[in-house]
This record gives sequence, C-alpha cells and structure tokens, in this order.
Amino acid sequence: MRLFIAVNFPDNVKDALCADVSALRDASVTGNFSRRENLHLTLAFLGETHPRRVMDIRRIMDGLGGKASNAAITGFGSFGRGGERILWRGLKLDPSVRAMRDRLISGLKDAGFTPDDKPFKPHITVARRAGFPPEFSEKGFASGLSDIPFRIDAVSLMLSERIGGKLTYTELYRTALPQE
Repeated sequence: MRLFIAVNFPDNVKDALCADVSALRDASVTGNFSRRENLHLTLAFLGETHPRRVMDIRRIMDGLGGKASNAAITGFGSFGRGGERILWRGLKLDPSVRAMRDRLISGLKDAGFTPDDKPFKPHITVARRAGFPPEFSEKGFASGLSDIPFRIDAVSLMLSERIGGKLTYTELYRTALPQE
C-alpha cells in the first residue's frame, strides 16, 4: 500500500482551488492538472507500507496532540523535480501545525517507519509538466489569485493508487484535532 498522511480540504476550499487550476489550465498549452479530489496538503509521505502497519500509523496519528488551527492558501510558484516542473499554491500555517508535523515525523521514525523527512515546504500541487506560451508570467498569474482561508481540524491517512489509469487518493483513517 502506498500511503501518506495529509490535511484534506473542505468543499469550499476545493472549489476555490479548482477555479485556480482551471485558470491555469486555460493559460497553458500542455500539462497534467490536479483533479479536485486529489487536492491536499501532504504532512508525511510513507510510500510502500505493509497493511499490517496501518494500526501503528493510526495510533501515532491519534497521539499527535495539537489543536485545530487557522491556515490560508496563499502564493503561487513552481519548482523542478527530476526534470518535471511542479506548479503549486503555497500555505500560511500556524507554527503549531509545523510542530504537529514534526511530532508526526518523529513518531513515525520511532515506530520504525522511514517517512520522507526532507525540509517541510507546505504546498498544494496544482499541475505537473505544464507548458505555457512565451507571454505567460508566473508573477502575473499569481497576482490574480486570492488567498483561501480554511481551518485545519483533522489529519488523514491516505492511500495512493492508480485506478483506471487515474491517480486516486482514498482516505483510510481520519483523526480529528481538538477545537481551541
């Protein structure tokens, strides 16, 4: 099972992100654009994991501590990875979310998992391999985007698989974060 732990977004946030993705698609000549149901913030990528370890992951998630907090999707940019250009929306997170993410990574490592622990750069992938006409400007596009406020009130264990040729994420478990 290919697993990761994420923050999923409520419908209104996904709707706003989809409007951004649609505008980006309209401005492009090529690309692979994120589908609505796949929009999320990855907190920890676990990769291939034996199914019997799911209960261990659930216990770690349940013991995270922390509280629900406000956040905002803000900014736009790109980075390269393995010759592939990734376009993203950034996030403004309360320091408590970063602390929770650090506890998550630490708990996973203590339990014998090997999560991807490169520096945390919170972002939402909105497109891969996107190509644009010469007149396209990332800064110009970014200036037309609005911030999208939301509340982080749960963390989810997600399964990543290809179904019918489409990358599909399925929530396997969700742990709520206490309200302040």
